[in-house]
Amino acid sequence: MYFTLKPLLVLIAVAISGYFFSQKARLLWALLFSGGKPGPKIDRIAERVQIFLVEVLWQKSVRRHKFAVGLAHTGIFWGFILITIGTVEMLVSGILPFATLEKISITGYGVYL
Repeated sequence: MYFTLKPLLVLIAVAISGYFFSQKARLLWALLFSGGKPGPKIDRIAERVQIFLVEVLWQKSVRRHKFAVGLAHTGIFWGFILITIGTVEMLVSGILPFATLEKISITGYGVYL
């Protein structure tokens, strides 16, 4: 009975948390545009993607002034990224037990672990 009830309970918990998330996101979105300024820009996509890759994922500006501290920050950032991937996998496999990262690539999953 536990294995049939567990996905339903996880799905209910995800739906409730999704509702509260959407309410908070709607409030923050309204606050963002309450100043009367124009909306987010979507021009210069190639330049923005490059900045995202270099500054956000590669963490270049963090390591600019003090390399050792920036390297530690980059390690912590990527640690959180890996933990988030594992958390999403656990959440999805709680609803759909057959959906795991191991099904995509056994070798890749081994490297991830």
